[in-house]
Amino acid sequence: MGYSLDISYNLNKQFNELINIMTENIDKKELYKVLCEYQKTQFEDEKSQYFKLEDKSSKYLTFLNIFIPLYIFCFTYFLKDLPESTNSFLKYLLISTVVLSLITFCSAWSLIFRSLKLMSVPKMPSDQNLMNLYYKNTLSDLYLYTADRYRQAIDVYKSVNNEKIKLINRTYSDIAFGSWIFVISILMLLIIVFVVFGIIAAYKSAILVRRLKDAGFNV
Repeated sequence: MGYSLDISYNLNKQFNELINIMTENIDKKELYKVLCEYQKTQFEDEKSQYFKLEDKSSKYLTFLNIFIPLYIFCFTYFLKDLPESTNSFLKYLLISTVVLSLITFCSAWSLIFRSLKLMSVPKMPSDQNLMNLYYKNTLSDLYLYTADRYRQAIDVYKSVNNEKIKLINRTYSDIAFGSWIFVISILMLLIIVFVVFGIIAAYKSAILVRRLKDAGFNV
């Protein structure tokens, strides 16, 4: 009777140990599964941000590619038509602001072009080695392996995205500064045009009045 009880006790003990092992494996598998899903979500977020930054860089580059040649053409057209009587200081000051704004816009173009350079972006493996790995390992190990690969990819995406964000922010700063200089250049051009042409108009009016008086008209 006692011998039967010992056997029953040992069997119950082994069964409980087996249940604990199975429960531990199940808990570990679920834990790794949750970790894998979380890492996948983070990976997709970083990947999505990468393409959003690419799109923003492309838009900045398109704007600068259109604006810079148009800016050069317009100011070249107006500057060459300024009368020779234009005050030299005002003329050189205007040219200086135009050149400064062009340098700023060209700097922005260089920065945004650098942000678009080809970069090696991570991808999840799908080769034969991965197939062999899936054949030889447990589900828990595969979840853990996949989560770690996602972590590595996330680190790469974060590094690339941070670099792109820095370049885009610097581009925005240059465009903002160049825009202020551009506005100043426009205002200076308008002032020069109104002042110079106002002086010319007043001079011509004075000459006309004097000639009319010389001709005997009462003006």
